Amino acid sequence: MVQKMSTSLSIPVGLVNGLLKKFATKERKNTYTRDQLHQDKLKMYIFVLALSLHSYNMRIGGVCEALSLPSEKAANFFKEIGCVVTAAPAKEKQQGHSVELRVPLTFPRIKRLKKK
Repeated sequence: MVQKMSTSLSIPVGLVNGLLKKFATKERKNTYTRDQLHQDKLKMYIFVLALSLHSYNMRIGGVCEALSLPSEKAANFFKEIGCVVTAAPAKEKQQGHSVELRVPLTFPRIKRLKKK
């Protein structure tokens, strides 16, 4: 199956194996699936790549459109990466939120349930 995927996508077998190990779960001998965890992981990698291509400061409208993802959900992913997310002004709403990855990184606080 990996060889068939490699040939049809015109990419090396080693790269296909690496992508399947990182972003899919092996169910049987030649069967792979992507659960929600692996889909989210792939989106995070895409977001980090997009940030690095845009010098760590960008509008997320284009990425959201390409991934068919609501901008609010994408904004949450960018917050998890450590970005500062700024809401877009009303006249630029279509371009989406503005995100910036600043150093030092600050991650959102984990909400804890209060004990009774």
